[in-house]
Amino acid sequence: MDSINFPKTVCGGTLREPSKYPSAVYGNEIVYFCTRSCLREFEKNPEGFISGEIEHPLEDDDLEENNV
Repeated sequence: MDSINFPKTVCGGTLREPSKYPSAVYGNEIVYFCTRSCLREFEKNPEGFISGEIEHPLEDDDLEENNV
């Protein structure tokens, strides 16, 4: 089994090519999002989004291929 650690999205997806996904800095770390819709919700309330208090948007108009 491959021992490479790929970055994960905030919602838990594994990213083989993180540069293709929206990202932001949170707590001195880069966090990744599966869609721009998720990033926009995160920007409105980062703590609530990270803690799971805010549901991830259901729109997938800009969904990238997810390598989960």
